[in-house]
This record gives sequence, structure tokens and C-alpha cells, in this order.
Amino acid sequence: MQTPSEKTSRMLLSTEQELFDRIVDAKHPFRRLNEIIDFPALIEPMRATYSTLGANGIDVEKGVKALLIQFWEDYSDREMEKAVLENLAVRWFCGFSLTEETPDHSYFSKLRKRIGTKRVARFFAEVNAVLDSLGLFGNVFTFIDASTIISKTALWEERDRALRDGAEKLNNKNVEKYAADTERGGEPNQRRTSGSATNATPPWTCATDS
Repeated sequence: MQTPSEKTSRMLLSTEQELFDRIVDAKHPFRRLNEIIDFPALIEPMRATYSTLGANGIDVEKGVKALLIQFWEDYSDREMEKAVLENLAVRWFCGFSLTEETPDHSYFSKLRKRIGTKRVARFFAEVNAVLDSLGLFGNVFTFIDASTIISKTALWEERDRALRDGAEKLNNKNVEKYAADTERGGEPNQRRTSGSATNATPPWTCATDS
């Protein structure tokens, strides 16, 4: 019988910090960025856009750092939702733990509107100034200005509509296929053969956001 390798055992016993350290190593651009940019100081003025009443929600520092990645990587809101959920380097940089719930696509557009284009542009300008002083443009990081913010957000909306429509079309095809199969053979549970391990749950039960 095969037994787990030492490497596998060590990974299973690793702490969250150890896992992040393995994936986002000392040479990773995100670690360098955290070292040279004082994000808490730059983002502090944006906290004024939040009310002191009610639930705090997602910390604005996490959200703004996500916006920075979004513009650098040219992610639409739906793509950014996926990136911060699945990309551990992005998750680490933004400040989300491995088990922490990450924002859905609607959060990013709401955050941009709450902060406002001027504040976002000012934040990017301050980040750009630090990177420029260290000669880091044109390597890993790219320049972002106010015009970039406006043009990219318009393109992202179109891209997200295409992604949403494509998902809806796929779900509709699944519904049509399921209906056709049902008409040919009766209810799905009735068509299951003896001893079959087939799951009768329809494939479209995972709802797609509109």
C-alpha cells in the first residue's frame, strides 16, 4: 500500500503562514511591493468615505490593494473575483486568509464608486511616484493614471456582460438538454439503473450571478 511522501505530510502539517511563504517567496513582486509602499498610510484617507455606523464589512485596505492588482493585471470585476478567490499570491497580497470569505464581483465596482475616481487616481499616482523613484516601471509594474481608470472600467463592464451572458447561455443549454432527456426517459430518478452511482442533481443548480 502506498504511503504519503514526507513532502506531502509536511504540507498537510504546514501552518497558513508557512503555506503563504512557500507560494509568495521572498523574491515575489508582491512582497517587494509591500516592503516599499506604506499602504496603511496611503489608504487611511479613504476610510473617511465609510460611515462609523453599522457593520465594517471588508477592510478598505484589502479592497484598494485588490483594485491595484485589478488595474495592473487588467482584470474585469468578475475576473478579479476569481483571482482573489483562487490565486493565493493575490489573496495574500490583499490580506485575506486562506479561509476568509472574499468579495464577489459587485464589490469592486461599488468600492470604486464609493472612493471616487479622484481618490483612486491620487492613490495610484502616489504608488507610481514610489515605483518611478526606484526605477521599477516597465519591469513588473505598469503606470496607471486617471484616463486608464476610466477607459479600463468601461471595457471591464463590456467584458463582464459577455462573461455573464456566456454563462447564462451555457446554463440554458443545460436546462434544454435536461428537459429533452426527461421527455425521452421520464423523471431523472426513474431513469437511474440499478446500482448506478449517477447523481440526479441537475447541473444548473449552481446559480449564476446576473
